[in-house]
Formats: sequence, structure tokens, C-alpha cells
Amino acid sequence: AQRSKTTRSSWTKLMDRYTRERSTLRYIFHLIDSRHGVLDADDECFQLLETLPADVQYVVVLTKVDKLRGNNDNSRIHRGHPLSSPVSPAIYQGLRDRLKAFTTRDIPVLFSSSETKRGVLSVLNTALQAAVDVRQPTISTDTATEAATTAGTLNAAMEAAAAATTPSAST
Repeated sequence: AQRSKTTRSSWTKLMDRYTRERSTLRYIFHLIDSRHGVLDADDECFQLLETLPADVQYVVVLTKVDKLRGNNDNSRIHRGHPLSSPVSPAIYQGLRDRLKAFTTRDIPVLFSSSETKRGVLSVLNTALQAAVDVRQPTISTDTATEAATTAGTLNAAMEAAAAATTPSAST
């Protein structure tokens, strides 16, 4: 949705202050609609990378990959483009170029589809890593074990859900 420059500016200031002052913040997930690629509004979020504390990981998630045409197109496979990427090389390279304009950090890019569940495990595993971040020295062994068990249970549940939504070969 379109917002005024003043409104967007106030949101940017709020996000900047939040990322600098929130001592427990470990990850930021930036969701981008893969059908449209990086928009000007995303650049406002990328500006956070300039002041983001070094111990906060920034992750980009390209969403709605199930909505893209030609998802099985072999032209997507080329040097510098992840083989498993369902987005066009132009969108992927455009994202990488825009990120380079704001940071030298290596920013992970994940792909997801809420309908087909593609990439959901990668996003969940990254979120669980954020929840049980080993950089926090106060985490107990019991908490880490519980989180690992939860992660295993979530992985099994997601795999079962994906299998249930995938048409079987016998039908």
C-alpha cells in the first residue's frame, strides 16, 4: 500500500531505533514478494543494514514462489544463481545488487511458499536458530535440548504436512 514520505520516514526511524536498542534482537526476517522483486520500500528497510549491530543476522525471505510462472524453467540455472531458486535470475541478481549497495555482510536469501510449503523448513530452522542462539551464554543445556527436540518435532510435522499435500504417484 502507498504511504506518505512522512509516514515511511517515521517507520524507518522507529525500526532503526528498535534494532539499535533491542539488546535481545538476534535476527531480522525481511519478507519480499518474489513476484515483484525488490521495491523502493525495501531499500528503506535495507538502510537498517548500515547501523545494524554486528550480532544481529539479517535474512531475506522471498515469498510466494508458488505464484511464479515457469517455476521449472531450466533457464534459472546459471552461475551465481542458486540451483534451487525458483525466482528469475534478474530478480535474484537485482536483490543481491541492492543488498551490496547497503552492506558487505553475507545476507542469506531463503525462498518460501505458504501454499506448497516449499522452503518452510528452511525458514523454520532459521527461526529456531534465532530462538536458541548459541551466542547467548545464558542458555541452559536443558533449554537447548528442549529446543532441538521441538525442532525435530516441527521438522517431522512439516514433512508430514508436505507429504499429505503432495499428490501420490498412484493417483
